[in-house]
Amino acid sequence: MNRDLIKLILNHLWEHFILIFTIIIPIWVAWYPGKFDKLDSKIYLTFIIIILVTLAVSIKFNYTIYKHFSKQNNRLPKLINIKGEYYIFEPCDFFSSQSIVTFHFKGDTEQCIGIGDLETVISDSKKLQVRLKTIINKSFDKRFIEKNKGKIVLKPSVPNTLLAFFSQIQEEASNG
Repeated sequence: MNRDLIKLILNHLWEHFILIFTIIIPIWVAWYPGKFDKLDSKIYLTFIIIILVTLAVSIKFNYTIYKHFSKQNNRLPKLINIKGEYYIFEPCDFFSSQSIVTFHFKGDTEQCIGIGDLETVISDSKKLQVRLKTIINKSFDKRFIEKNKGKIVLKPSVPNTLLAFFSQIQEEASNG
């Protein structure tokens, strides 16, 4: 956590350095040519080049930040580990304890594996501890899930078809 905080602080400082640098230099260069007769054209050209390079660097920097945060905010947690009956997923802010979740396999197409119960968010690491309650698609067993950990994601929603499945299970339980 401390390493992430240090990275965040350094990124924030760098962002402000770039912004301040790209604002102060053009203002100074724009003000200085009023005394153009005293300024050598080589010096003025050097400042213009510095401004253009700084602008290019700041555009690249801002684009990188945008891509980083847009990927991070839209990312679903992937399966990291399996400990007994618990499945451990990457940290994600979409989820809270005691939520109903669905397991999905993301291959060429996305397929629903089953329904789970997010038991807890591990306090130190913010990882999600989930128990798989019902396997919807019987072709996905525990061995398949273990072998394809990186392609198993967790979603905070339950599709309508699964709600119908729940209703069917409840009816069978009440009748039998």
